[in-house]
Amino acid sequence: MKRWIFLMILLPSFTIFSNAFDLIDESYLSLKEFLDQSDSGAFISLLERAKGILIVPKYFKIGWIVGGQYGEGILLRRDIDTNKWYGPLFVKIYGLSLGPQIGFQSVSLIAVIMDSVESFASENLTLGGSLSVAAGPLGRRLSADYNLDASVYSYSIARGFYAGFSLEGAKVDIDLELTREYYNTYKIDPKEILFTKVVSGKARKIVNLLNEKLIEK
Repeated sequence: MKRWIFLMILLPSFTIFSNAFDLIDESYLSLKEFLDQSDSGAFISLLERAKGILIVPKYFKIGWIVGGQYGEGILLRRDIDTNKWYGPLFVKIYGLSLGPQIGFQSVSLIAVIMDSVESFASENLTLGGSLSVAAGPLGRRLSADYNLDASVYSYSIARGFYAGFSLEGAKVDIDLELTREYYNTYKIDPKEILFTKVVSGKARKIVNLLNEKLIEK
């Protein structure tokens, strides 16, 4: 129990990236690796219908009886009607698990958001609660009869291995420090960022990559 409490306190305080711009660069490279996979067709098909995307270039899973998971990432919102992308909002994602487990794993993680991203602008959102989450479908194309009934579909890639990934029970919180650094202001309104700030600056290369793949599709 003490170990569980320790992880609960410690995980949200981790810092992986030295600054917001390093996180943008790593997010771009992770997204490119995903899109370059030969069997990413289903993933790209989801992107066509997506209302947002969460990119976590380094998501760590640590286990020793009690397991901890943690990563830092960026969230972008998409207006499907105009295909404009808004953000980024910087976030932390973390979780705990109990049961037989041991070891350490690091993956790149991407979550495709099919419903409104407004709930991500609040603090301590738990995936799998009111916001359903599922491992993303794989393959060169998305089956016509695939039932898209989840709000979020998640994927991971590690050492070239591409797979669906479960984020059930993970918590998503706003990373105020990195968000303030990126926008060079202390006053942060997450909803304003996601709904009024069209992606610009260094993060624009991520949107260009997304749009390039969507056009090819």
